[in-house]
Amino acid sequence: MIPVDLEGMSISELRTFTNKLRTEYKMFKDEHPLQQNEEIINEFLLVREELKKRKKSLRLKDHPLDNDSRAFIKIASIKPVSWVPPKEITFGEGLAEVKPSGEIQGSRVKLADLEPQFKDFYVVAPCIWLVGGVAEHPEEGTQNDADILISVPTQEELEEIIKFRLYRMVDTKLRNRLHFLAETKGYVGPFTDSLALYRLKLERIPDTEIEEMVEISLRTKGTEKQEKEANKALRSKKITPGEFFLMAKPVRGYYPSEPQTLDLFLDIYEKYYEYPALSSKKFDGEHISIQRIGKKTEIFSEDGSAITGLNNLKNEAQNLRPEVCVIEAELEKWDYEIGSHYPRETVDTGVENDQFTANVFDCLYYKGEIPDELYEEMKFFEKEGKEKWKEKYL
Repeated sequence: MIPVDLEGMSISELRTFTNKLRTEYKMFKDEHPLQQNEEIINEFLLVREELKKRKKSLRLKDHPLDNDSRAFIKIASIKPVSWVPPKEITFGEGLAEVKPSGEIQGSRVKLADLEPQFKDFYVVAPCIWLVGGVAEHPEEGTQNDADILISVPTQEELEEIIKFRLYRMVDTKLRNRLHFLAETKGYVGPFTDSLALYRLKLERIPDTEIEEMVEISLRTKGTEKQEKEANKALRSKKITPGEFFLMAKPVRGYYPSEPQTLDLFLDIYEKYYEYPALSSKKFDGEHISIQRIGKKTEIFSEDGSAITGLNNLKNEAQNLRPEVCVIEAELEKWDYEIGSHYPRETVDTGVENDQFTANVFDCLYYKGEIPDELYEEMKFFEKEGKEKWKEKYL
């Protein structure tokens, strides 16, 4: 999530932003019910603090984001109690002693007090699936690849999940005594006397059955027609110009806590994907689908809403070369006089055609054919190779 200027927002914009955070968090929890998204939680708490500065309140609701935020607030309010550490710890005759670190935190904690409290727990369940043709046609089988989907947390996310679960596992009287140490350079192991607690294991889920892909259910009001169209596209695995389909969400092109750079993007791309590929720069806005069918142009938001405004954009779509096409774009709001980009939260606050740009990043339907430009790139790549193709653009 890209940081936003909360101080520059009005009260109404802050409340609108809060609702957007709730929507994003609900989507995250639907996909990862056993995880928490600290980025969204922290942003939510910052909005709450900003409203408090302006003597406005943000009433917490019975919502996943509000509930997890309450937990974070409660954890932050816990204060440590004092304790007396042992004078010294030794590891044998003639070896240097290891003295206690930090200040006194409370009474002595013995191994027998703490060890029994650490029980088995799941970090992410499930995290590996057998998908594709072999799952869709288990009896007939498939002549194609047997696809396996892997979805596991990043190192940073994994650490946060484990810390949270361990913290909640321990008795409240001892929670504040837990001091987490995370290795930053791969697996090294302990450098003091130690008691091994857990090993990382992938557990085969017994007696599982194939789960059919559930029908798409949009949360936006008045989108029953779009739901039917999206489920039609899901079942047929095809899109139909003029009809809504569920747009794919992009993945991050960088690692957590690292800046987004072109070199890092290329490193990640080469690791997980294959060339050729086209890449374009975009600013944060709203994901939309622009569909031209002859003299008619439809624009859909990713939540299924049919956008009725943006007439200037629809008129420009009529000038596209193909009479039938479906393109995906980021709807961005700009102040063109000063060349300033507005944050994504302002995109849905009003539709002023002259302040919006559709930054196109994908063409999903082009008269049912591969666009000439992409076809030429594919031929160039096959003839010259990856290095020549990269030199052409870099």
